[in-house]
Amino acid sequence: MIVSLVQSLLTIKEIPACVGAKLLDINRTSRYFKGNKVLEELTCKEIIDYLSTENPTWDASKARGCLVGRSKVHRHMNEMDIFPIYSKTWVPVSLQ
Repeated sequence: MIVSLVQSLLTIKEIPACVGAKLLDINRTSRYFKGNKVLEELTCKEIIDYLSTENPTWDASKARGCLVGRSKVHRHMNEMDIFPIYSKTWVPVSLQ
């Protein structure tokens, strides 16, 4: 709320932003604050959840439905406790 007041001071240009920040008793650099990307992250997690439900054998390298990298997809999959299902390796009967 207060940050949006300082950002609106930048567009109005009636008083300098540093004076407005001092009057509101906030840091002057907080006007550059863009906010966190919670909605983007939740959308990405929904896509990953859908892809991993449809294809449970896909790992992070294949489950990139949104425009993020493999490591971020892997981190989201770990946060949601989604792990790919791997098939067992075939072992000949003679070696058992």
